[in-house]
Amino acid sequence: DDGGGDAPTPPTLQFTLQPQSVTVNAGETATFTVNALIIPENGPISYQWYRSTDDGFAYAQVTGATSNSLSFTALGYMSNYKYKVELRGPAPANNASNSPLMSNVATLSVSGIGGGQGDTDFSSTAVKYDTTSVTYDAT
Repeated sequence: DDGGGDAPTPPTLQFTLQPQSVTVNAGETATFTVNALIIPENGPISYQWYRSTDDGFAYAQVTGATSNSLSFTALGYMSNYKYKVELRGPAPANNASNSPLMSNVATLSVSGIGGGQGDTDFSSTAVKYDTTSVTYDAT
């Protein structure tokens, strides 16, 4: 609608809390949360979380993760998975000047993995290979 006069200030999405990296023990619940608003006048925001299992190279939507918080049971192999959330708004018009807006990336660290370590966990590399006790008795 361009009926002349001053155009209204387009709404802008803004994070007031970015997702924070978390460290949990295997089997515990990991939670990532964001807070956001639309200025100058707040309105409904839609959320979609994304997860990367390859150190941030590629991201895929987390099915059903459409609120400002994402919680799940952390498993050992998930250590170093990366998460981010995309904001759109205000819903349903989605006319914020910077919509969609992507959050910072948060990293999940899973500790207490124990014997079932993931293939990228090298925390047990303090193994010493002491070959001086090997004897070759060729008699």
